Amino acid sequence: ASHVVKLFVPVSLCMLIVIITIKTTSSYTPGGVTWA
Repeated sequence: ASHVVKLFVPVSLCMLIVIITIKTTSSYTPGGVTWA
């Protein structure tokens, strides 16, 4: 199941980057994003 790991690692990294970006941008936005 090495091909699953090769797919899971980049996807999880991209999701982590997206979550961090949303959290940082919502902190600068008035009201912020409630679901982040």
